[in-house]
Amino acid sequence: MIGRSVCHRCLRTSAVSSTASRTLPEGRRTLFGFGKSKRRTGAFGNEGNAPQILLSQDDLFHPLSSSPIPALRKRAEVIKKIGKSPTGKSINFDCPLAGWPTHHDQAEYDADTEKDQYIPLLRQTNEDEHDLRSGRLLTEFNFPQEQDVEEAINMSSWDRLLYTRGFDAVNSERSIRHVSKLMTYPLTVAGVLHQGSPYRSRLTGEGLRSISALRTTLHPPMSAGATTQELASDGRPFRIFVLGARAEAALPPEVWLQGLNMIFPDVAFHVHLIGPEAFVPTSLIPKHKRDVHGGLTWAYHPRLTFTTHTALYHELHASGTFGHFDPFMDVFFLPCPGLGHPKTQGQWSPTIPQLLSTKCGVFATGYSDEDMRRDIAFVAETCKDEHDMLLRPGPNAFASRKYDISDLDPRDIVQNNWGIFGFRGKLYELATEGDYASEQLSV
Repeated sequence: MIGRSVCHRCLRTSAVSSTASRTLPEGRRTLFGFGKSKRRTGAFGNEGNAPQILLSQDDLFHPLSSSPIPALRKRAEVIKKIGKSPTGKSINFDCPLAGWPTHHDQAEYDADTEKDQYIPLLRQTNEDEHDLRSGRLLTEFNFPQEQDVEEAINMSSWDRLLYTRGFDAVNSERSIRHVSKLMTYPLTVAGVLHQGSPYRSRLTGEGLRSISALRTTLHPPMSAGATTQELASDGRPFRIFVLGARAEAALPPEVWLQGLNMIFPDVAFHVHLIGPEAFVPTSLIPKHKRDVHGGLTWAYHPRLTFTTHTALYHELHASGTFGHFDPFMDVFFLPCPGLGHPKTQGQWSPTIPQLLSTKCGVFATGYSDEDMRRDIAFVAETCKDEHDMLLRPGPNAFASRKYDISDLDPRDIVQNNWGIFGFRGKLYELATEGDYASEQLSV
């Protein structure tokens, strides 16, 4: 069933290939009404390769068990091997409308009164998976380059962001689903931090205070005639700590560049990907790398550096790996962490107090309202009176629009980064008349 509780993060970064560069059409909307062309690059480095078309756009639906794509046939085999049907039996029957293995047999399928709730999303995902492997030119992954100084970026939604950033090839709901699947991670962070954030009405008084501090770093004042190259930070980078990283660590670096540096062109970023499953594919790691405090560090861009740590955060924090924390320059992001899930909350118990001690903003996402509320209850109960709420819980404007299916139960359909909330360690300061009252997370 959609939005069911999950104890795992079933994130799969789709393997996609890039296409030849395209130039932006004239007449783009900018801050002053002038359109300018931008160089475009493929995100995944296969420019110029002639594609072999395997499936046409009107032939994207196939049962996974008999799919013309070997990888999807293998996926069906895995589901039938480890998955369980609605009654807990083995899965041997493929839904004829969705194309996914879902039930034990025809009788169980016919008796399932809830199948109409999840069949449409399963079918949509079926077609999306076949489209990614169809062999067509995936022009939606031809990313635009630097934003001109006079061009405004609209951060209110996926559609407006992609339009104002010049993703002209993203011209269908399916294309948006493909792009959002990858870019949900950096843009969830950017959506909170940007001065055009869609969450203004959800910020608490303490949230506005913390976010304003971060924005003084991310949006430095620009003098007349200055360029973003001249303003680029030469000092300490802005650090983003991604705790419990999995799929985030496997993202092509260009995706992080698009979601961070192209949104905040005046800032240097250092992204720390932390967790036992933060393994980076060797194909993404350049030869020029170094080990720093047990972490693998490499610079992808002059203003974008990555470090992966396969240890747990509380171990790194206790050893002083990250040094001094600065609420103006550091932020934590916990993507669908399962803080309150019975099977994972024990791993987070020593971490949350350490995060609060930094006094830096902590933002966590959830697969669903139920998943997120369980995490909120965990923080509220274990850190009562020790935290301030920064961002009231609610939907994430930059959630993935592409749904993920669990191999253990295909009815378990989740949406990565569906919702988001934020908190920080409580600041104890002398209150004066007229001050706002701080808020805490509550069940």
